[in-house]
Amino acid sequence: MKKNFIYALIACFTLSLAACSTDPEDATGKHVYGENENPYLKTNADAVVSTKAEFPISRLEAKTVKLTDYAEKFHTYLGMTVDETLAALSDGSVVFYPINISKNCWSRTNPTKGTNGWYYNAAGGLCEASSGIASIELDATKKELVLNVLETAPVGTIMSINVGFAINNGADFDDYIRFSFDVTVTDPSKIVISGTLAAGDYAGFSINFADYADAIEPCIGLSVDEFSKQVKSSGDARGDSSITPTIAMYPVKEDG
Repeated sequence: MKKNFIYALIACFTLSLAACSTDPEDATGKHVYGENENPYLKTNADAVVSTKAEFPISRLEAKTVKLTDYAEKFHTYLGMTVDETLAALSDGSVVFYPINISKNCWSRTNPTKGTNGWYYNAAGGLCEASSGIASIELDATKKELVLNVLETAPVGTIMSINVGFAINNGADFDDYIRFSFDVTVTDPSKIVISGTLAAGDYAGFSINFADYADAIEPCIGLSVDEFSKQVKSSGDARGDSSITPTIAMYPVKEDG
């Protein structure tokens, strides 16, 4: 009985070996993504264009990235010029999509802004215009990406927006160039200064505007020198009479 049992084990082992194949043609091929699947994002740090985009809440002006500034990357990773890439969007041989970095994949989703753009919500996810606080759009005519932050964006917003161009070979989006934006919304208009006034009559405390050029220039749209002249002309009879003041100084309650 024992002998028969051993023979049975040997026979099963032999059959299992016969079932295995070393033929490379039997190996599982790379997954081909269907139309309803979001392709995996292959890691390629060299194909990424990173931009830090800070938006002061007082002057929410669009920021643009000119694609022609990265013509070499288009040539290296797509094998095309910028013009050829944009032309290829029309026949589908090149695609332009957002990228979900948290899931490390492309997002095959219909545009929610124009024909080549998307809105993003406070959590950094794709959304409709009604809940969007930021947007990105491809302006193919001007060959640039246009990044916007809406007035509904709260101060302190930090988000990452990623989009990319990829060769659509029917299997993957591994040949691509990605544009990554680190977006922050700040409030440079509020400057908190602590000062001590000396005891006695006519005590004073001065503020050097030059120390706050990084707040004055984006909020007011003037250089420190222009701002200083405007302030002096608006509140001092000794100011430059050739300057028509457009700035007035007022007290503001601490709670805004």
